[in-house]
Amino acid sequence: MKKIFTLTVLLMFCSLISIGQTDFSIHFGGLKPTGYYGYENNENSLALYSKHSEYAGTGIGLNAGAKLRFSIPKVKGLGVIGSLDVFYNGLNKENKELFEEAYKDTYPIEDKFYDIRTKSNYPNIINLPIMLGVNYQYGINENISLWAECAFGLNYRMITSHKYKMSYKWDYESHYYGNADFTHSISYKLSYNFKNNVTFGRQIGFGVMFAQRFSIGLHYYNLGGKSKSVISEYEWSKTDHSTYNGGHTNTKDVEDDITGGKFNASMLVLRFGIHF
Repeated sequence: MKKIFTLTVLLMFCSLISIGQTDFSIHFGGLKPTGYYGYENNENSLALYSKHSEYAGTGIGLNAGAKLRFSIPKVKGLGVIGSLDVFYNGLNKENKELFEEAYKDTYPIEDKFYDIRTKSNYPNIINLPIMLGVNYQYGINENISLWAECAFGLNYRMITSHKYKMSYKWDYESHYYGNADFTHSISYKLSYNFKNNVTFGRQIGFGVMFAQRFSIGLHYYNLGGKSKSVISEYEWSKTDHSTYNGGHTNTKDVEDDITGGKFNASMLVLRFGIHF
């Protein structure tokens, strides 16, 4: 599937460049998730982790990409476009806080004898859509043009892993009895790894072009296709170390192929373009 996706990208751009009368542009901007893709409060039930949820719970993100447009000589203002984009965003603040609260349930009671250290990273979603469509431009004067477009294509989605680590060291006996040989520590590790997939995408947009060199546009993208997010691995490990009398225990649990839910990646994108 990856090879087909890459080949499609190369063939599309090579064919557009060979036709001539092209307008090449690069663009960048920000995205705001819409609908369930950006739902703010889901009580810890995200589609990435539960097959019973359609909420992705993502926050604002970034967009960058390139577009080729070639004119159709027989129809004034009409053109065919091909685009390649990168969309990047992660979980929103509310959902990160919900996870932190859930993780705190595993913490020991904090007091002056505990040395607690935590480290966590949350999944980020990267969408790479390649699209073909049509664009229409209407010139108001020599310096200003209005435009609108729509396009369809394939989207390759990657989701980074979610990992959480927590460890604490307890030297209660050392404080009370001066036994420097006694320490007790426990560490936890939790990780989710997600499979990548290909979905069907579409977009519509409109905007303004200035001096045939700069443009600003507002777009609506739907890159979801109601595709499943599948957790390829879930790992929970606990290590218990104690120097007192040489005590040492280890436990580890691993589960494979945990199926997540379905979510639809829809978003509003505001971006600026530079045309060459």
